[in-house]
Amino acid sequence: MIIFMTLLFTAALVVTAEAAWQQWRFADSSASEKGVSDQRSQRELYLERKVKDLAASLLDTRDIKVSVQVNELRDAEVESKAVLILVNSRKQSKNLEQTLSSLLKTGLAIDEARGDSFAMQFLAFPSLSDSTRSVLGFTVIQRMYIGLSLLFVASVGLVWVLHRYRQSRVQSQESLDDYSDQLRRFKDIAQDEPTRVASVLSEWLNGVPK
Repeated sequence: MIIFMTLLFTAALVVTAEAAWQQWRFADSSASEKGVSDQRSQRELYLERKVKDLAASLLDTRDIKVSVQVNELRDAEVESKAVLILVNSRKQSKNLEQTLSSLLKTGLAIDEARGDSFAMQFLAFPSLSDSTRSVLGFTVIQRMYIGLSLLFVASVGLVWVLHRYRQSRVQSQESLDDYSDQLRRFKDIAQDEPTRVASVLSEWLNGVPK
């Protein structure tokens, strides 16, 4: 029983850890943006968010990665932008590429004559949308709940099994102590009344005379 509960506890721990790792792996990168104080970096982050807002009408924004670099021209009065878009797809879609490129170039005011550049690539990469896909019919959140439930059941089961094991050990020890106590008392009687003990043993061995 204790082996089964240990295996169940281990399996629950693995399931929970896998689901938690998936959540952490696909965590929103916005947390890393909090410490940005440089004006250029803030401008780049603003443009990256704008790209995702514009692309939201065409695809899941979790399936795109955006890189924007801003370079100042003419004493910071004019800026040039270098925009790179990665779309999470193994196959290139000409229709999506043309539509998305046109939308983003217009929304970001891309001007190649000014020195702006825009590039889009289709490349499969792990994304947060992957975390919603099921494994054996269960999503990441469902697997996490299942893992936590199994972890709770296994923990309670282990505590119960260990409690029962300790009770059996206590009972065995009590029985052993009781036997030792009876044996000690018998030895005391044998020392105090050896004749009586010899007579009793003789009756046990030879039978009570009729």
